[in-house]
Amino acid sequence: MEGTYEDGEFQHNNTTWSVNSVNPESALGETFFWESWESTLLLQPVRPIEVTWREWAGAIRADVFLDQKDITAVAVGTQFAFDKRSNELELAWKQVTDTIKQGSWRAIYADNDDDFAAIVDQMIKDAKAFGYDDCVEWIEGQALMRKAAEDEARGKNPG
Repeated sequence: MEGTYEDGEFQHNNTTWSVNSVNPESALGETFFWESWESTLLLQPVRPIEVTWREWAGAIRADVFLDQKDITAVAVGTQFAFDKRSNELELAWKQVTDTIKQGSWRAIYADNDDDFAAIVDQMIKDAKAFGYDDCVEWIEGQALMRKAAEDEARGKNPG
């Protein structure tokens, strides 16, 4: 059997079963998906946020939660499309996102808590100066229009 490398990842030249297929050799009827094995779930360290989510959802994984709720689509299909950003907003958007990306990386590698706080404070100040609030206002407006389109597609009355 031959394989290739693409982007540093080994690529097999064959297809096996879906990871969600039941492994015929499993006495528990488990799938090939190792993250769903009882032994994995019992041994997995669970962060506090996961514990809270599991209690809220009544499920151990997101796919189980979605199956229990019979959710087949996260977002319904609509004719909604984002409005084109103005040239001014596009410039602000780029400056804000670049500022947040660069500031976040600098904060991650801060030498101490005081440096971290100073970097984050400066990042917030710079992002606001570049038009962060205008960017948020625009995207919130787009979200409202998308929700209205989804409500209409579901047959819900707007409001």
